[in-house]
Amino acid sequence: MPRHSPIYTRLHEQERLSIADNTEGLLGRPTRLLRWIVILAFLGLVLFGIQNAYSALIESDLFRLEDISVSGNEMLTFREVVARSGLDIGENLFETDLQTATSQLMSHPLVRDALVLRRPPGSLEITIEERRPLALLSTPAGLVGLDGEGTLCNLPPVPLDLPIITNIEALTDSNGVQRLDHLVEFLKALDACDFLEDVSEICPLDQTQARLLMVGDGLDVRMRFKHAAQQAASLKRFLNETRSQGMAYVDLRYEHQVVVGM
Repeated sequence: MPRHSPIYTRLHEQERLSIADNTEGLLGRPTRLLRWIVILAFLGLVLFGIQNAYSALIESDLFRLEDISVSGNEMLTFREVVARSGLDIGENLFETDLQTATSQLMSHPLVRDALVLRRPPGSLEITIEERRPLALLSTPAGLVGLDGEGTLCNLPPVPLDLPIITNIEALTDSNGVQRLDHLVEFLKALDACDFLEDVSEICPLDQTQARLLMVGDGLDVRMRFKHAAQQAASLKRFLNETRSQGMAYVDLRYEHQVVVGM
C-alpha cells in the first residue's frame, strides 16, 4: 500500500515555523532598539564635544586677532579697507563676523567684490577687487569714474590717466533719460584693443557717435560707437603709413574708409 504522510505532521511543522518566526521577531526588536540607543548616545557625545571645542576656541588667547592683511587695493588705502570692514585687532578670530565684514566692504562704491578669510591662529586676510574705471565722466558735481559695467563711482584723490568724457547731455534720449549703455560698450571695445590709452577726451555727438581728441598732438577723430575696434585698427594703419601736414581731423564713421579733413 502506498505510504501517505499524515496530515497532522505538516500542520505541526507549520506551527513550529510560526513559533520560530515570532521568536526571531521578539529577539530582533531589543537588538534594533539597543542599536538606536548606541547611535543617539554617540551623536550626543559628538555634539557635546563640538560645543566644548567651540567654547575653547572663542575663549582661548591663542586665537586672538593680531594681524589683518589687505590685497587687491590700489585706489583705497589699507586703513580705509580695514575701517570699512569693521574688523579690529584684539578680537577673537573665531568670533569675528566675516559675513558682516564682507557685506560692509561690498557696500563701498569702489569695491566690486570682496573675500575675508581666517588664517589661524591670529590672522585675517582681506582680498578686494576694485572697480576699474575706463574713463572720467564730467558732471556738474565734478569728475566721476565710469567702469565697464556702467557703474558711476566717486574716486579718491589718486592720479588716474584716463580719458575725460564731456558733453554728456548728448546722451539723453527722447524721454529725457541719460543713456550710457552704448558709450560703455564703445569704451570697452577701445580698451580691449589698447586704443583707449591714446585718447585724452571723448565728446559724444549723440547716442551713436563721438568726437575723440588723441593724446599728444590732439588729433581730432570722429568715430561711431558700433564696430569701434575695427575703426581703431583702421586709424592705426593709416597713421603708420602717412601723416599729412595740415590734417584737421580723421573721420572713421564710414565703413572701411578713412576720410581726412584738411
